[in-house]
Amino acid sequence: MGRKGQWIFLLTLPQTALALLWWVEQVLRPGYWGKSIIKVICFTGIILLWCILQGANPRETVFLHPLRRGRSLPFWCAAMVLGVAGLFLLLRPLLDTDAILTSLTAREHLTRENCLFVFTYVSVVNSFLEEVFFRGFLTHRAAGLMGQTGAAVYSAVLFALYHIAIVSGWFSPLLLALAVAGLGAVGLALQWICERWQSAAASWMVHAAANVVINAIGAILIFTS
Repeated sequence: MGRKGQWIFLLTLPQTALALLWWVEQVLRPGYWGKSIIKVICFTGIILLWCILQGANPRETVFLHPLRRGRSLPFWCAAMVLGVAGLFLLLRPLLDTDAILTSLTAREHLTRENCLFVFTYVSVVNSFLEEVFFRGFLTHRAAGLMGQTGAAVYSAVLFALYHIAIVSGWFSPLLLALAVAGLGAVGLALQWICERWQSAAASWMVHAAANVVINAIGAILIFTS
């Protein structure tokens, strides 16, 4: 696949996948596992198709290298945990927790019986899928076309837009705009971590730490409702 083909691939398939996931979330509205299966097919399908067309190694394609200089990585995981928890406490008076609870129970079909299993999946597996797709695959494959900075921004923007369908019912329009901007910043921070440790495994660990806090908040809402 030539340079033009790579441009077409990276500018159309990821955006098409995100549009499909938005439609699934907002229109089709299956349960959480239905959406998860579709997401896995979309993200892994794009990566595998790239590997087939380019004759590339899948692990190298998603930048999944052994961690280097990993001793300070727990610090960044802890910083992410404290940052997410602190932000929630700061913004809690402005959040519509009833809307969040309704989204988790009515739209995602989460209950006290299944939420802990689902939240564990989100923290471990879903965060891995997002990191290998956005940070490992998308940024590093696009870097040869638009430069490292341009590719990181492109990936962070798509990462933020990808979450709109998930959190759109949780916030007021102003808070939603701030949340999307914040997600873009988080995407750039995760990309920095990925580059700092030369592996998507590093950003995955930090992403998983953030998800643990977010999911703990969701579990508290469900068990105290």
